[in-house]
Amino acid sequence: MRQNRRSRNKGGLSGFFSGLAAWFRKIPEKLAAFPGHVKGHPKRYIAIAAALVLVLGGTVAATTLIKPPAPPEEVIAEEEPEEELVGEVIDIADEANRKEGWYTFVVAGTDQGGGNTDTIMVGAYDSVNGKVNVVSIPRDTLVNVSWSVKKINAAYLHGGIDGLKNELKKIVGFAPDSYAVVDLEAFVELVDAVDGVEFNVPQDMNYSDPTQDLYINLQAGYQTLDGEQAVGLMRYRSGYADADIGRIATQQDFLKAFARKCLQIGNVTKIKTFANIFNEYVETDMSLGNIIWYGSEFLKLSASDINFHSLPANTGASVRGGSYVAIYINDWVDMINEILNPYESDITTANLNILTTRSGSLYSTTGVIAGGESSFLDYYALTGQQDPDAVVPDASLDVDGDGVADGYDLDGDGVIDSLDGVNPIETTTSGGGVTGGEGTSGGGVTSGEE
Repeated sequence: MRQNRRSRNKGGLSGFFSGLAAWFRKIPEKLAAFPGHVKGHPKRYIAIAAALVLVLGGTVAATTLIKPPAPPEEVIAEEEPEEELVGEVIDIADEANRKEGWYTFVVAGTDQGGGNTDTIMVGAYDSVNGKVNVVSIPRDTLVNVSWSVKKINAAYLHGGIDGLKNELKKIVGFAPDSYAVVDLEAFVELVDAVDGVEFNVPQDMNYSDPTQDLYINLQAGYQTLDGEQAVGLMRYRSGYADADIGRIATQQDFLKAFARKCLQIGNVTKIKTFANIFNEYVETDMSLGNIIWYGSEFLKLSASDINFHSLPANTGASVRGGSYVAIYINDWVDMINEILNPYESDITTANLNILTTRSGSLYSTTGVIAGGESSFLDYYALTGQQDPDAVVPDASLDVDGDGVADGYDLDGDGVIDSLDGVNPIETTTSGGGVTGGEGTSGGGVTSGEE
């Protein structure tokens, strides 16, 4: 049985949009009264629809001001104690520094019961030029946090929406103006509300997980997907060679198709249905006025005005056996400034707190790794596998002949030069033995502390 979620969006959505929907249903007959009316012409419908949103919105302006979301007024609290904060980041947030007509947002989709956000998208709307750009942030993106599995999809679990926004601010350089956390059921309802979405499924998709009540069975090819099938498409990743990255590409293609379907005139008139779904299943900080404003702006766009992008990153990075997505910092900074940055000043690495990998080693833009490198979960120890980069004793270096390697050969010259595989020892050879400074010679190995 479906459980309803209480939205954080307040303000009488159902009543207002019920009246608005009634107006939309009368659009065809009102258009018919105009001389030269062309029956069913979508451009005219959309123009009138947009006008009605603004006109009707004006009638409730006394109680709800229709306007875009305002930039965040205060710094988001860190999810970690003050003594664990890492690095100094320069904040460029300044109202006087904002680009005219730019608004930013984050949309996150939660998994079923786990508390993670496996779909994360950061976007910017340029209302002056009528362009929307959205960047998908992979679930395994490496973030500079103290917890052991340092992936961005766990930020919501650890700190709620403020925790997620905080981590996004670290990697994009600014706090998004608004957010929407979408329940899976909302997506089912939205797709069903437009009578399904026509989409070319790129490959056969078969997956079963009774613990999540998740059953995906889709055949490759062009077809109309209902809500449940669309959720399966959006969640499927096991069959892609590049797992989550392949899933993101399919998600972006589907969202483009969904946007095209929503912009069809028959679906524009379903605004009351959309509003009810939003009210029931979406957690947001947007006011009623913000939602009406975004809705009226959306009606002005075509599908070609909405563009999706992928985070430039090494999708095959690994830390202590765990798979991560490591950001390519220079490419990412260029992308931020080109399509996301709502400020006139360019964002630089000084505005970011990014943990990534370079030449197999960890690198932080702040110079500090939260919790230290040892705080990463050791997947090798967890699974009992051997770390391929670990220094392993050479069994041939059995000085005392007991069949056990007596130390480590760090430089590969066949001579033991470390007892722990990390710290070198000063060695002298006498009678075939190896000593560490003050040790005694003979057939054994000493560390100088025995």
